[in-house]
Amino acid sequence: MITLGVVAACRPDTSTFFVNTLGAIGFFVMASRIRAIIFVVHGLALISSAEAQIQRRDFFIRGGAGRLHVREVSDHQNTKSRNLILLHGGGPGGVPSFDLPVRGYSLAEDFARQGFRVFVMDVRGWGGSTKPHEMDFHPEKSTPLVSTKEAADDIETVVGWVARRTHEKTALLGWASGGHWACAYASRRPASLSELILLNTLYSINAPWELRSSMQDKANPERFDPHAGGYRIVDRNGLLRRWDTSIPSADKTEWRDRGRCVRAANTQNGPDLLDPQSTQRANSDWLPSRCL
Repeated sequence: MITLGVVAACRPDTSTFFVNTLGAIGFFVMASRIRAIIFVVHGLALISSAEAQIQRRDFFIRGGAGRLHVREVSDHQNTKSRNLILLHGGGPGGVPSFDLPVRGYSLAEDFARQGFRVFVMDVRGWGGSTKPHEMDFHPEKSTPLVSTKEAADDIETVVGWVARRTHEKTALLGWASGGHWACAYASRRPASLSELILLNTLYSINAPWELRSSMQDKANPERFDPHAGGYRIVDRNGLLRRWDTSIPSADKTEWRDRGRCVRAANTQNGPDLLDPQSTQRANSDWLPSRCL
């Protein structure tokens, strides 16, 4: 059992840290699947409803580099749902991070079954959201794309859209780099959120961290490689190879069902959820994995 992340939360309007009533969430690698362990806190019983009717709807709203993709996952029979935005990190986009079409692998559905109206968003450059025009050109001809300010702008757009759609505030959960973006937004508009939840955002206390070899200037390892480019494209095989490096066993099937991995990798492209008018600048055989 390997702990991948633990949630910390703060109420932005008071800046006091507490364990949120959403529950403390930990992700654990167990056998061949990732499970969300939800603990009951503050007397809030998070009991799954067998009668839940989960509904998914994809929206494209004006913002970002053109339009932003948002997926709503909810139990349409529940009329008292609480809002929750799930924000991806610097790797996969929103849907492959939080709503894989594999039984037991959707955190968004897990929350929806507990009575939350979940909104899975893609920051510009990820998933179904419009890609920046700089991605029309080779990465070396681009400065680093998608700044923290731009990501916070996209969050602001989605938070506002959710508020107008539901007439209620929303909680915001940011995973990894998404937690940094979420904090940047929360510092800008603290009153707009009901809660701020950070998942695996502070990776280690051993800072500062060394640059990865792929990002180092060969002539000066302490500096970024000026030829690294403004974004990276990773194909399905590259994604699966990266996942395999995290498994300490030579036989990767001992830990993970490769068939499910391939399905998860295919989900990153999301051709079935893209609006025909949405600009997808990467070839359909490739995955926009990271904008640095």
